[in-house]
Amino acid sequence: MFGIDVVAEPTRAKNVMGIVTQEAELYESLSVKQTLRIFGKLRGLNSKDANRRAEELISDLRLEEHRNVVGMKLSGGLKRRVMVGLAALGDPRLIVMDEPTTGLDPQSRRDLWTLLREYRERKSTILLTSHYMQEAGSLCNRVGIIQNGRLLALDTVPNLKAAHSYEFKITYSTNGNENKTNTIYGKSDQELVEQVQAKGIRQFSVARTSLEDVYLALTNEEEPIGDADQR
Repeated sequence: MFGIDVVAEPTRAKNVMGIVTQEAELYESLSVKQTLRIFGKLRGLNSKDANRRAEELISDLRLEEHRNVVGMKLSGGLKRRVMVGLAALGDPRLIVMDEPTTGLDPQSRRDLWTLLREYRERKSTILLTSHYMQEAGSLCNRVGIIQNGRLLALDTVPNLKAAHSYEFKITYSTNGNENKTNTIYGKSDQELVEQVQAKGIRQFSVARTSLEDVYLALTNEEEPIGDADQR
């Protein structure tokens, strides 16, 4: 990692990393500023620099109105922001986030997305794990799909779709049963239309595929991509 052997030099590796755990646990009796300042000192900053860095992060995280609020009184979304601040204290080259938006309401989730985009634009490398396909597709330059500990694919979302002829999909019902549908995938929407029309099917819907479609196809071991997928 960045030329560091993480096995031989674990301490050096940790010094260039920041971690946001899945559970947003903070000290209940410490305020936001106290938490950031104390952890800044644990990162090796002197009192003056720890205080300055805490104020910078409070501004970055838009926590000005909550700087003196203790951990036990913060909402889930605000706790997540503080956790991101703790990870960013030492200006790490890599920030690892384990499902950072789990349990957040839609608005809090989008607020955190905005914050992560800002950090990404500052050239920080962010390694994010998520079960939300929209989140991964919206935030990540490259997406890796993992199943049972095995990396199935790693690329940009457009490249993942193109590599598997998976840019469009057509969904249609069979035998007049609207509760039983088939979905087929391909690079060209026109070719897909011709394919279903050749089967005598006249009622169908055409759409661009999403990252979720790619995920479902790649993790479906029974049917290869491009074949009909009964739903």
